Amino acid sequence: MNSDNTDNEFAPAFERLLAECHPVRLARVALADDGQLSAAARQAWTELAQGGWLDLGREEMSEAMGGELLQLGEIAGRYLLCLPFAFGAFVVKPLQDADPDAMSRVLGGSWDQRLPVAGRVDIGEMEACAPMDYFGDGIGYLRFRVLDGAVLARRLASRQSCVQGLDAGVPVAMPVNDSASGHAEYRLTLATEQVKNILRAYLVFSYGQMIGAAAASLDLAIAYAKERIQFRKRIGEFQAVKHSLANAWVGIDNARYAARDLARSHDASAFVAKAQRLDRLAASAAKLATRVSLQVHGAIGFAWEHDAHLYLKRVYRDAAYLSRLVNRMH
Repeated sequence: MNSDNTDNEFAPAFERLLAECHPVRLARVALADDGQLSAAARQAWTELAQGGWLDLGREEMSEAMGGELLQLGEIAGRYLLCLPFAFGAFVVKPLQDADPDAMSRVLGGSWDQRLPVAGRVDIGEMEACAPMDYFGDGIGYLRFRVLDGAVLARRLASRQSCVQGLDAGVPVAMPVNDSASGHAEYRLTLATEQVKNILRAYLVFSYGQMIGAAAASLDLAIAYAKERIQFRKRIGEFQAVKHSLANAWVGIDNARYAARDLARSHDASAFVAKAQRLDRLAASAAKLATRVSLQVHGAIGFAWEHDAHLYLKRVYRDAAYLSRLVNRMH
């Protein structure tokens, strides 16, 4: 990718790529019947990796992206990206740059990017079996925890106990206990400022995904309200529907302001407060927008064939993970 610093350089290309290789319908079939990544999902990952998109989280790319990070996250959310792209691009990649030797030990060698690496980030002590998204047995699973300013990393066993999660397309894995995985926990050498910069980019993109999913769901509801006729009027003309849609739109827009504020702020002392403000605004707005969308659509919104329920489940899943992560910061 060309890294010249121009407005909206990356977003249009990213959207074209996802439109071609990761349409919303792929969220229903991320895993094949054998429990492994489907051929379509593998191809989408290949396009992202070979296109250089996993380098977005590297330090030298932050200036080139300018203010597009939130926009890129929203695009991923609108297409219900069901691959661990945010984790790979904004956690694994920058940590590899910061401490390549330790990350090589964690990964068991170099990451060739032909298959994704999935996992989660937590603050402080964690439960032994904190759940994470599951993408089959053939990929790596990592667990990072930020404890007293340090980053501790562990590779988990690839074979995990898989259960159906809230997300319609991606099940949840319950990893085996760390002691049974056979992999040690490594301390990465990073400065506190580096840790916060990595978390900032990861959070902005991840909350962008939540906002994008909610905005896409709201767009569906607005379009439906303009065409659905009830009592010889379009339902969008009724105040109860109109005001609900307007309130949801305002909430999403407020969340965007909070995300931009976090993305642009490099005041380390304000990082936690701004991240928690973003969580309060984005999680509540996204949940409201997807609920309103389902209500506006009526019974059709609950049908498996309709996309409205996919957005709602994705938003609630993301909010459960991100709110827990952010609210344990101090």
